[in-house]
Amino acid sequence: MSELIQEMSQRHMRLSHLMWHVSRERWNVMSHDEQQSFRQRFGDDWAPPRPSLSRDGTPLLDNDAGRDFLFMHRVMVEHARMVVSRSTDPPILEWGSGLPGPDDPNFPPPITPWSVTAATYPEKRADVWEKELEQAAELTSPESIRGMPLGVLGTLIEYGIHARLHLRYGDVATNGKTREPKNQAPEANDVWDEPGYDTLFDAYSAHVHPWFWGIHTWIDEQVNVWERENGTIDWGGAWLGGWSSHNHDHDHDHDHDHDHEHNHEHGQGHKAHVLNCEDDTEKLVDAINELPLYGGCGLYKSQLSSEDISRLLIERPWK
Repeated sequence: MSELIQEMSQRHMRLSHLMWHVSRERWNVMSHDEQQSFRQRFGDDWAPPRPSLSRDGTPLLDNDAGRDFLFMHRVMVEHARMVVSRSTDPPILEWGSGLPGPDDPNFPPPITPWSVTAATYPEKRADVWEKELEQAAELTSPESIRGMPLGVLGTLIEYGIHARLHLRYGDVATNGKTREPKNQAPEANDVWDEPGYDTLFDAYSAHVHPWFWGIHTWIDEQVNVWERENGTIDWGGAWLGGWSSHNHDHDHDHDHDHDHEHNHEHGQGHKAHVLNCEDDTEKLVDAINELPLYGGCGLYKSQLSSEDISRLLIERPWK
């Protein structure tokens, strides 16, 4: 088993990834008193300064939540590259040069006849996916990105092609398991914490799947496109939640204690980072389970429609 999969399978890493996503999406469902109670019990680190969804589940375009999404996953990609650089693992999967096409034999959309089908997940259909790729290309073209706020780009990606990539390539986990609800923390046991629980449908496990890095290296390349069109990014204030990161020298392994930087809401320039979370797992479980459950949809199912994205690209209300 690769060292990267072992690292990403750790319960602490799973809980932190789940908590980061769920806290942003469910924060606005809580009342002010509930938010204050959450802060008193668990501190401010996991209280998102920029929730990604409104109370009714609409993605928010005007608060820079999308910038947080791009920064956090950039740090995750850097962390993964660091892990493989220190091991005998092969490099992570990179889709920076382009997403797989509808009929790519190397990356077919998984189908499980009794649960994961093209009827349930239309993103798995070639004709649907061809249109999604066309829209993603339009969204990330230099012409579209030029003048677009970074946070807007992040939100349009997060609740557009990113969510649909998770659904297109999602499947029952390698160990044959699936769980509901996906926005609560599972009990600690081998079923959910073994490396075989790796479905892209669940933020508790998506980062264990090798194709997760394909998705997020492609997204990270769009940040590079944005930077070429709009200038150098200052990541100051970008939110990692209760994760902290410290600088990593890719060329020399060394003790990083003197480099340790808390980046709960202090994103730095484009450096290599190593993720760490100092909260114990019991605290993370309690905090996750304090957040409201999803209603009819769940993680990766809150989306902007293709029609909404097309309209926004035409109207460009951020001008």
